[in-house]
Amino acid sequence: MKTHKIILTMLAAAGLFSHTQAQAQSFPVVPLSVGGTFFYNTNQTADSSLTSLKTFSANFNSKDLVALLAKSPAVSNVVLDVTGYSGIPAGSRLAMAANFSKFDVIITNKNGFSFALQGNDPVTGQDYSFAGLVGAMPIVSSFNKNITPPARPHRGRPVGTELDRLSVNFFFNDANGDSFSITSVTQIDWQVFTPGTDGSQLTDVSFDVFGSGAAQFGGIPSTVEVEAAGLGSSVENVSDGEFPFWQWFILSQLPPVNT
Repeated sequence: MKTHKIILTMLAAAGLFSHTQAQAQSFPVVPLSVGGTFFYNTNQTADSSLTSLKTFSANFNSKDLVALLAKSPAVSNVVLDVTGYSGIPAGSRLAMAANFSKFDVIITNKNGFSFALQGNDPVTGQDYSFAGLVGAMPIVSSFNKNITPPARPHRGRPVGTELDRLSVNFFFNDANGDSFSITSVTQIDWQVFTPGTDGSQLTDVSFDVFGSGAAQFGGIPSTVEVEAAGLGSSVENVSDGEFPFWQWFILSQLPPVNT
């Protein structure tokens, strides 16, 4: 069965499913690779004596963004309140839960540290928002889902595929003078493979984002060009009918419904 749909916000009003059902789906957490450039100058106010103005640029990658967050006193305070760690440990990296919803970008490392870059500080009671890659309506999706996998499936052949195009906002703010925000369209590619006896399936996902927007670098107003990409896989419980992704995403935008 192949289905092509353009889903707009108004279609979500058909809410026959609960918010709880939508949130039951889990998604791969994949490494987030970021690269970009800040563009700025150091003379923000031109006067009659100004005869030239030089544009500077500063390149950055994922490690640089983690380093900026690690140097921020505001970030360190929240990290301590949320995780108990006195700051971001060395060797940490950016990752993303591929649901393009709240609490999607995290900092993690192999020692078990994990810190969501959006959330609530339990000590101060204040919400914080240091980074996110958040989807918005509308979403355009094409998918092919094999309801009944073949009796003798090929281990390397997916039984479900999906291609999504989704408007997203990617933002970063270390609360220490460095920030950016871009609005872009991401393309998301999904593959799911033959379910195991426990109902779990290997799920592959890849996506990329590119755009430009307003920024600050070291407290100086600037512009930015940013590219971000994710690629990874994990074993997910997608046997509950909530794959394809667009079905989950539409349901996740609905207000809670009592069932």
